[in-house]
This record gives sequence, C-alpha cells and structure tokens, in this order.
Amino acid sequence: MTKNFVAYFKSENDAEAAKAKLEKLRVSNLLVDEVPEGEKRKAFIPIVGMGTPGTMSTGAGAMGIINTSEDSRDEHGEVTHLLEGKVEQEDYDEAISLLSESKGYESQ
Repeated sequence: MTKNFVAYFKSENDAEAAKAKLEKLRVSNLLVDEVPEGEKRKAFIPIVGMGTPGTMSTGAGAMGIINTSEDSRDEHGEVTHLLEGKVEQEDYDEAISLLSESKGYESQ
C-alpha cells in the first residue's frame, strides 16, 4: 500500500535534492512543480520526522513557520516549489525523515 505526500521547499534546487534522496526508497510518481498561486497564501510548518510511525508530524509551534502573506515574506522567505509523490507505507517514516533533513515544509 502506498501513501501520498506533498512537501514544500524554498527553491527548485531544494525540491530536486530531496527528490534525489527519496529515489533510494520505494517511491513512485515523484513530481517537482511550482507552488500554485492559490497555495502561496497558506502557512507552512517544517516537516519533522518524529511521532507515531506512519504519521507525518510537524513541529507545531516550532520556529520556522512560514506565513506567505505579503507582510511576512521578506522576514521568512517563501516556498516556491513542491515535491509530491507516493511512497510505500513501509518506507514512509524514512521518507518523512529525508524530507525533514532536506528542509521540507508542509501546509498548515
């Protein structure tokens, strides 16, 4: 069984580097793309590889929250690209760990 994931990054290079790391796992349908305009207005939280096995956990309340509203973009930067795909459930926790190491964010 596979699980879907979407991770957001501050640059296309960061997203591509994370994609390369994930390719050692049982993944499929990996796609790097620009963040759609409608999603640029969301807040993003760093992905943290911790918590219950099989769940994507974030450091809710952790430093590094990106709110992409106009007034906070200069202070924190903004996400520009996303990486989405599927990973086998057995590799999910490792995939989340790799996304965390690659400074990936998830939508809040």
